[in-house]
Amino acid sequence: MSQVTAYSQLYPLVRSYLPGLTPDDNALILMAFQWAGREFARRTESFRLTLDPQAITDYQQDYNLTGLFPEYTAQVHRLLRVRVNGIEQDEDDYELYMEKYLRCAGQCAPHDLDDRLLKCGAAGTVTIATWQAITDGSVTITLSGTTYLVSAIDFSACADMDAIALAIQTAWRAKLESDDGYVRWYWSNAAHTAGYFVLAFETGTTSYLTAGTSGTDISGAGHMNGLTGGTGVKLGPWLDVKAVLRPDIRTEILPDWYVDRHAEALAAGAVVWLVTHPGTSRYSPDIFTLHNKTWNQAINEAKAEFCYGRDQKDGGIRVGA
Repeated sequence: MSQVTAYSQLYPLVRSYLPGLTPDDNALILMAFQWAGREFARRTESFRLTLDPQAITDYQQDYNLTGLFPEYTAQVHRLLRVRVNGIEQDEDDYELYMEKYLRCAGQCAPHDLDDRLLKCGAAGTVTIATWQAITDGSVTITLSGTTYLVSAIDFSACADMDAIALAIQTAWRAKLESDDGYVRWYWSNAAHTAGYFVLAFETGTTSYLTAGTSGTDISGAGHMNGLTGGTGVKLGPWLDVKAVLRPDIRTEILPDWYVDRHAEALAAGAVVWLVTHPGTSRYSPDIFTLHNKTWNQAINEAKAEFCYGRDQKDGGIRVGA
């Protein structure tokens, strides 16, 4: 796992180039990183996620997207792709409304579709040791009217909840002898104290979970919480959205995979902000020239990678300064 999880962990990079900074300047350094993180994400569109899947409600026009990335303080900047039951939708059929809602256009609200997504309620436990103690887990999954007992699921080697979900998925696919079907884990909050499982299928129709009939049953409220009538359990067609996010201007934390990958770029942007900010007297033409070049080069490279795809020859297209 990446070690850089917050802007504050990058402060030493900035201090190495601006040694006159003191602990009293931490608030100013944070503002510099907040500007750099937001500007880098906005200009490069590199902060992108496939949002947590939603169950579709017949004829519903607006779907709230802001609760689908609870670990990050950000807004939806642009929609990249919308799929319904695995089928990509035409861009004219939807729009981003108020940076919050996916709004279906006119007569395009989905309806009368197969139920291919089961969103379980809050899992009964997120304690890894509790799951690791289960070496004979079982759950019954329904697809296209046929029930399949998925049994002998061994969680003893699972290190986190993502691994728990993948163990269930692997056992399910082995039972079906097919790659059809996904089991994914999603956290409900940044503190990682609650979360839920999602089951999604490319074909057929699914239903609620039913109890496993051998070993340790994991279908109910104590574990997966996917039974009929379970609190928070939702069944419906599958709405899948991929979006570009933009960090809130006052956020202090971005995803570790994002901050770590772009650490040097964010530090360079923070230095550029600091040496040109009216509230500091630390402007240095040499420092500005060096870091402004690094900052713009990183933006160019990210644009080439994320905005123009990876199928361009010679590493993509360079844009801007």
